[in-house]
Amino acid sequence: MIRVQLSSSYSTYSKKLILDVYRNNIYESIEKEIASLSSIACLVNNGGMSYPHFDDYGGAKCINWDFIQDMIMCNTHSIAVMTYLVLPRLLEQKSEASSAIINIGSFVATVTSPFHSLCGATKAFILHFSQSIAAELRLSSSSSSSSTTTTNGRKVIIQSVCPFYVVTAMSLVKRPSFFIPTPTDYVNSALNMLGVEEFTMGYFTHALQGCFNNIYESIEKEIASLSSIACLVNNVGMSYPHFDDYGGAKFMNCDFIQDMITCNTHSIAVMTYLVLPRLLKQNSEASSAIINIGSFAGTVTTPFGSLYGATKAFVHHFSQSIAAELRLSSSSSSSSTTTTNGRKVIIQSVCPFYVVTSMSRVKRPSFFIPTPTDYVNSALNMLGVEEFTMGYFTHALQGCFNNIYESIEKEIASLSSIACLVNNVGMSYPHFDDYGGAKFMNCDFIQDMITCNTHSIAVMTYLVLPRLLKQNSEASSAIINIGSFAGTVTTPFCSLYGATKAFILHFSQSIAAELRLSSSSSSSSTTTTNCQNVIIQTVCPFYVVTSMSRVKRPSFFIPTPTDYVNSALNMLGVEEFTMGYFTHALQGCFVNVVPLSWIHDKCKILAEKGRKKYG
Repeated sequence: MIRVQLSSSYSTYSKKLILDVYRNNIYESIEKEIASLSSIACLVNNGGMSYPHFDDYGGAKCINWDFIQDMIMCNTHSIAVMTYLVLPRLLEQKSEASSAIINIGSFVATVTSPFHSLCGATKAFILHFSQSIAAELRLSSSSSSSSTTTTNGRKVIIQSVCPFYVVTAMSLVKRPSFFIPTPTDYVNSALNMLGVEEFTMGYFTHALQGCFNNIYESIEKEIASLSSIACLVNNVGMSYPHFDDYGGAKFMNCDFIQDMITCNTHSIAVMTYLVLPRLLKQNSEASSAIINIGSFAGTVTTPFGSLYGATKAFVHHFSQSIAAELRLSSSSSSSSTTTTNGRKVIIQSVCPFYVVTSMSRVKRPSFFIPTPTDYVNSALNMLGVEEFTMGYFTHALQGCFNNIYESIEKEIASLSSIACLVNNVGMSYPHFDDYGGAKFMNCDFIQDMITCNTHSIAVMTYLVLPRLLKQNSEASSAIINIGSFAGTVTTPFCSLYGATKAFILHFSQSIAAELRLSSSSSSSSTTTTNCQNVIIQTVCPFYVVTSMSRVKRPSFFIPTPTDYVNSALNMLGVEEFTMGYFTHALQGCFVNVVPLSWIHDKCKILAEKGRKKYG
């Protein structure tokens, strides 16, 4: 019927293929059909299924592992494979006309969707996947046109369409209204945005509104045999062998796609389905938890890691939706928990950056890359505190620049008084090297270092200083900013690090001068407000025995952290600038009298040693 209507309305030939998108064995025949075509103008990935009705993920009668696999195969796997089969053809075609891949998602991809968690998570996959592929094409092309790449003089458009309700059999809506268009009206509207926006709701009122199962049988039996369950950690996952184009990577094929989706999304959905009802029914006063391990890649678009990032977006969205379900289903106001038989069920999404693991292929820990043990110990401290966490403080720094300070500001507001702020967070170079040629130097490294070493100190001082000035206390308070001797001299082969430390020194001394000039007090680096002195001090050490300095044994010139801190604190309120340790002060005097060229030569030697050692 549809084929006849298309032929008569648009004078085109239509071929009908009857295929079961719930199964993986259909794509060989599709690949043959694609190969037989002389050209392809457009792929519309519109296959999809939904819930029969909104319901609890842990209690809905319609949800079982067959339903879960069918939804994931239909809503995510089919789109991933069809894009993989068609995209290379579109890129290779020699034509001046544009071609397009249009992926039909849903508005539920853009918000957490309690009582619709699985469907919403699959739609989040589609949105993230489409945006990542579009970004890949932009980055791979010399064209600046949004969401397109120029190959043989033509454009390939990737667009994600996320409608609200439309009059269809799946929506169960029979009559159109102001907010619910007919399919024809919706399609005509959505097509107007093709090539204009890579993401669209498709209709102006919508814009206003804004894989294998047999293993789970044995797992279900094991779960049933347990007297109680304290915690489920969904940490299974696979990644790309390396970053690469979705449409051109040699490792990418239908089996790889199914394996990744089954491993990274289907397993988490099923395991949560099997365990959550048990947790809700248990009679225990102790809390229980489901911890789903995602990735930072699920929080941003990830070109050249599109499929992996999309699966992690699924994990993040799914976890938040289940947590919202539990909150809304419960009379408890506790975040991400529900009270059943007097107990709490915690749902947490953990999204790390790199950790030293075989999957990350990082062999040595660093300031931003912890060992698994250090990461786990840190992440567990957030269990029951936040339903979403990066799990490690340096990962939180990498993951966001401003939103962490909202929670810090709330914590500061809750304090009755503040005695001292020590700004001691920082990162350094892996080794001395040329700024323009170092292998570790890239835009991300630069942003991380500036954010960590300068932005954090500026914001924390901004949040705390007004409180210190307003406090009614006779006791002194202080802000101690930890810099480095590298901020006192030019540091070739460590230029960016030294510049961030120069920022700290200048910033601290300027704030101290502000307070002196704003106060009638003549006391150096302090201001009297309600009978209280506020001290601003910069501490600029040389080497100390720390993991960042990679010095393991103390010496006459290199103290332990405890010895250094005890010494530096003796200078609090005495000097607004200090090296913090008497041998460091000796080194500082020496640096001031020797020719600058001598210091630069030493930096060059350190750079040469670093290149030999680290490559």
